[in-house]
Amino acid sequence: SNGKEFEGLAERLELEMEQYQRIKAEYENLLHAFEPYVKSLQLESIETKYAMERENLVELKNNFEDAFRYFNQPLPNLFVMEYAKPSYQKSSPSYRLNFLIATVAGFIFSCIVLLFLDKFRQVRESMNK
Repeated sequence: SNGKEFEGLAERLELEMEQYQRIKAEYENLLHAFEPYVKSLQLESIETKYAMERENLVELKNNFEDAFRYFNQPLPNLFVMEYAKPSYQKSSPSYRLNFLIATVAGFIFSCIVLLFLDKFRQVRESMNK
């Protein structure tokens, strides 16, 4: 993906350079076409475009150089995700907690079974009558 990003930046840099050269040539042609101290709206708009394109070109060139440096860096052979630390916490299960959960679950299950059996007896007695 870095290669694709690098290629995309290279293409974009070329396009920006071409556009920059076109605007620069247009600017210089218009600059010499008028007498000194005479400003036209067209000349001012082209000067503004020229300044903006120059800023864009500088920014794009910096991005390109950063991407080029990043692309040419050697890949590290070792990645350290997290340094190992000893665990001082108890890792065995809590027997009291397991006993309490099992007791409560058994009590609830027994109550449900007893209620079901009681209801079953009531239905059976009502059918026999």
